[in-house]
Amino acid sequence: HMIGKWPDTYKYDGSDDGIGSFDLMCWMGDYYNPVPPNPHFWTNAGWGKVVDLTNYNGINNDTANTLTCYKYKNLNDTNEFFLIENFRQISRYASVPDEGLTIWHIDRSGDNQTSHNEVYLEHANNDITNHYDACFHFGLNVEFGETTTPNSNFYNGNPSGLRIWDIGNSGNIMTYKLGAGQAAPTFNLQYVNIANDNNANGFLEANESADVNVNASNFGQINSGNATVTCSAIGANAGFVTVNNPVANAGIINVSQTIPLAFNITISSLTSIGTVIDLKFLISDGTYSTYITKSIVIGVQILMTNQQVSTCSAMFYDDGGNFAIYNNSMNFVTTLLPASANNKIKVEFLSYDVEYEPSCGYDYLNIYDGNSTSSPLIGMYCGTNSPGIITSTDATGALTFSFHSDDFVTGNGWEAIVSCVNINEVKENENNNNVQIYPNPTSGIINLQVNENFTNISVTDVFGREV
Repeated sequence: HMIGKWPDTYKYDGSDDGIGSFDLMCWMGDYYNPVPPNPHFWTNAGWGKVVDLTNYNGINNDTANTLTCYKYKNLNDTNEFFLIENFRQISRYASVPDEGLTIWHIDRSGDNQTSHNEVYLEHANNDITNHYDACFHFGLNVEFGETTTPNSNFYNGNPSGLRIWDIGNSGNIMTYKLGAGQAAPTFNLQYVNIANDNNANGFLEANESADVNVNASNFGQINSGNATVTCSAIGANAGFVTVNNPVANAGIINVSQTIPLAFNITISSLTSIGTVIDLKFLISDGTYSTYITKSIVIGVQILMTNQQVSTCSAMFYDDGGNFAIYNNSMNFVTTLLPASANNKIKVEFLSYDVEYEPSCGYDYLNIYDGNSTSSPLIGMYCGTNSPGIITSTDATGALTFSFHSDDFVTGNGWEAIVSCVNINEVKENENNNNVQIYPNPTSGIINLQVNENFTNISVTDVFGREV
């Protein structure tokens, strides 16, 4: 933990972790001869060698137990990738439960205490409770791809393009094939950005049109046929989206060539801030095809970092944003100020989940009534104790947020809507925040802060009992 800053990969609730003694940070195997860490952790530490096999089409000879692994990347998300390593049950690896080809699904934005893991071992037997048949080899499972069980898709369901097949016998050198098995184009679609939106702030908002830019590439061995790319809105919120030019002609894409494409879309005026729309982009030349999906949050998005932001309409997230958890070892201060005169910031938390500790000593969010951390403290929040709705009463109209996360364990973070309210509206409700209690919940000591003179204060527990 201390040297590598590696988190545990076993489940704290005792449920099946799917890794066992394949990883030091899950189960050491033998106290006197512990197994090595998983390849994601030892490569992060700068040990060994990583060979990029993304879009490779050919045969690979993989030597076991050499601190060499092979990487297949997600070109749309640098946090997600696959690592491939050959294991033999000898020497430092003597206590691993099986030998052969290990395939690791990595997502740095994941968490092994959830179902979206940071480190996950794909089991050849598709059974995470049985580690003795976890490795791929001849005689058990000789292929890993888009349609196999288990499959090589990314966490969002998009095909990764990774295909490992004709996997040979386990041994000091394992041989296997990657890719199509013959000379072919290898299509890749990559989301680029939002551009040419009406107010030029780079975010999609209600009643606004913008270009969604994507790149279409060919990383194969031969030129493609005449390729077209389509864009369509999918999912529950597809009705809020109009794709104004759903088909784009990419033409023949030569080897190593990238074609930029733009799809103009319009967001309905009825779309609420925070709505997530899903777009699907599909490329095909009639023989070969692939697709990606992209989720986009409607509205301006503010992610936790060191900053001051003036706004009256935005979504406010932890540093992981809407689609990822927050990071460990973070210390950020964000101040939100009203963008309009005679207004004050109002923040409504829709969800809240950070690492819990009775005194909020691990991960916590402090909220201050003003434009700095020297302003009055409204509260300290951890676990699932949501701040709820917070409105500034400070003369500046600002709220300041200070977030700390320790080195280990994360929650899902938070999602909140930022808006502004008129000063007169705040004055009518100022008496709602005269008493502030923190930390809450607590296992013992609490702090009370009052803004007026009180002769009596009553504090109750969650059952309404006075304490």
